[in-house]
Parts: sequence; C-alpha cells; structure tokens
Amino acid sequence: MCLVETTLFSLTLVLVGTHCFRLKMTDLNTIRVIPFCGKVDEWPIWCKKFLSKAKRFGFKDLLLGRLAIPRLDEEFDNLSEIGMEKSRIIKLNEIAYTELIISIDVKTSSGKTAFNIVKSCKTKDHPDGNAASAWEKLKNKYEPVSAPTLVKLEKQFRELSLKKVKIQRFCLWS
Repeated sequence: MCLVETTLFSLTLVLVGTHCFRLKMTDLNTIRVIPFCGKVDEWPIWCKKFLSKAKRFGFKDLLLGRLAIPRLDEEFDNLSEIGMEKSRIIKLNEIAYTELIISIDVKTSSGKTAFNIVKSCKTKDHPDGNAASAWEKLKNKYEPVSAPTLVKLEKQFRELSLKKVKIQRFCLWS
C-alpha cells in the first residue's frame, strides 16, 4: 500500500493506499483547492469539506493524528514492510501539509493568521511541516473547547427564541 504513479499514454494512474485515481494530462497542471479565508463562521463547512477531500486522497487518518509521522532523523529500512509504511506516511504528510498551505487564502488578516498557524508547524523533526499538528492547531483556534467558549455557546443558545410558527396537527394513525 504505497503511493504509486504511472503514466500510460495520455493518462496518469495514481495509487494512494487502496484507491486508484485516473487523471487526464490536463488534470496534472490543475490544482483544485477548497479555499479557507480564516473566518470562524467559515470553519465548520470548510473543515467538513477538507476532511472529505482528505478521506478521498487517503490522508484523513494522518490529519486526525491516528498515524504517527516519522521524524526526519528516524532511520528505517525502506525495503521492510514497516519501512514502506513509514515512507507512505511521510509522503501522505507532505501531501496533507501542502493541501493545507495552498487552501488558505491570505488576502485577509484572518487568512494570514490561519496561514501562520499552519506555517508554524515546520520544525527540526518535520522540516516539510507536520500536517497533524497543523490540523490540531487550526481546530484549537476555530473550535475551542474551553470553559469560556462553552459558557458563550450556552448563553447564545438561551437567547434564541422561536418565531411564531403555525403548527399543524400530525396524525400518526389514519
């Protein structure tokens, strides 16, 4: 289960995990991005879309921290099964981090903030970036689960009121 790319005539076959994608040559020059402007109200929808894309391309488990990303100084045998799996995870991390970076629109200050959060996940252990760490930091920024946030949400919920709505009787039995 590794990333394999083969070009046949004018088609390219890409094998990611157990999924095989067929791309036209024109698709190789096109980058499809799900843009994120860094606004809090935009996060829930973008998050779901990005996770769907991640699942489709095989890096969702990596984003969610279910796969450990090997460090740069970690040595392993590329010919062993464990080594091939670590190589696959490194490649998925590169794809995931790149997708995160290019998805963020930096035209606004909130977009620049989101971009800096992702950019800050380049370390000595992961010089090409750590996608799982970047995703976790984005979640902490846009989906905080702290006591003040929960109190704020509860207050918003209590302030909601129902508009007058005609309620029709529903008959369960005919």
